[in-house]
Amino acid sequence: MLSKQPQLTRSWPVRVAGLLLLLEAAGLVAINTANLSRLDWDFLRLQAAIALNNVPDATVAAVSTALFFLPSAVLATLAAIGLFFIWRTGWLLAMLTQGLTLLACLVLYFQQEPGIIYPIMLYSVLMVLNLNSFEVRATVHDRTNHSRQRRDESSTDEH
Repeated sequence: MLSKQPQLTRSWPVRVAGLLLLLEAAGLVAINTANLSRLDWDFLRLQAAIALNNVPDATVAAVSTALFFLPSAVLATLAAIGLFFIWRTGWLLAMLTQGLTLLACLVLYFQQEPGIIYPIMLYSVLMVLNLNSFEVRATVHDRTNHSRQRRDESSTDEH
């Protein structure tokens, strides 16, 4: 009898997706750093001591951008680690990262309409397409099934 051999999948598409997620995290951190470095922190401390009513719009824009993109950068880093080890959780975190990034871009679009969100949105959409490609999904799915089969076989051998 011929047994079905599992089809071997390559892990390089998943690792490329992990590298792209690290690139995304670095880009989001760079955007946050650039926005926050432009602020005059001494002036802001003085304003905070007097009243928070007169906060400049540029300050509100920079801080809101940082608050929206910082969680996405952290999630992208965690997702990249998960994808390097080819964990299914890494793929899920990567998809959540893209959704959160797109949501942040939409909120920022309706708040301030900054021009920087268009390339970020394009990158996120391309990442979603990459993460849903056959090679990436098959690799993550096969690796999860193989580990589950080994776990089931070891539990039946013990009994």
